[in-house]
Amino acid sequence: MPSSGGLRRRLAEMGMLVGEVVRIEGIAPLGDPVEMTVRRYRLSLRKSDIENITVEEVR
Repeated sequence: MPSSGGLRRRLAEMGMLVGEVVRIEGIAPLGDPVEMTVRRYRLSLRKSDIENITVEEVR
């Protein structure tokens, strides 16, 4: 998770918690933002906001 307290809190409020399944739905033509689904919510986040989030691919 991001180290910035404000961003970390906002992402947690949107459902992006440790262990939560995140599905990438699309990436804008120039690579930013990234659209994803978390807990039935669709989010669009800038790469700079999510660059410190660690994910594990699940099949």
